[in-house]
Amino acid sequence: MQLNNEKFVAVRESSAVISERETALRNLDVAYSTFKAIRVHLNDALRFYTDLDHALRDLFDRTQSYVLARKSEARELLSEFQVRASAPASSFPRPDAGAQQPVARFDPMTGRPLQQPYSGDYPYGAMPPPYGGAPGAPYGNAPNAPYGSAPYGGAPNASPYYGGNGRY
Repeated sequence: MQLNNEKFVAVRESSAVISERETALRNLDVAYSTFKAIRVHLNDALRFYTDLDHALRDLFDRTQSYVLARKSEARELLSEFQVRASAPASSFPRPDAGAQQPVARFDPMTGRPLQQPYSGDYPYGAMPPPYGGAPGAPYGNAPNAPYGSAPYGGAPNASPYYGGNGRY
């Protein structure tokens, strides 16, 4: 029996028809395993796109209902606006009708009314310009300042690097 097996193996290795058959069988096996992998991937893709289709349809339906709700809201607001525009002006309350009047404040020590802050046309609210100058002037006319309107003291052109006399 062993002798017959050795003869069979020798013929099998030397025969061109048998090696072609083996190559064809290997190719069929590779093709079948590739086919199975492609079928699994196609089923996965089909499942994915079916789920995506359902999600997109749901999103479309929700978006469409949102748009319809906003359109109906816009129609309601437009009709309300048209009703208000056609109504006489005296039927609606004035916005300043319920405004509160300023309350006078009193000094707790003396009982006298406190002075209300000045609300003039100054650029920084209730503060007048420094040194009592005209509004818009950065330092006013500075009547009591040592060298005119120099804000930090000293002669306007004085410099310790040029002898301090203001000349360059």
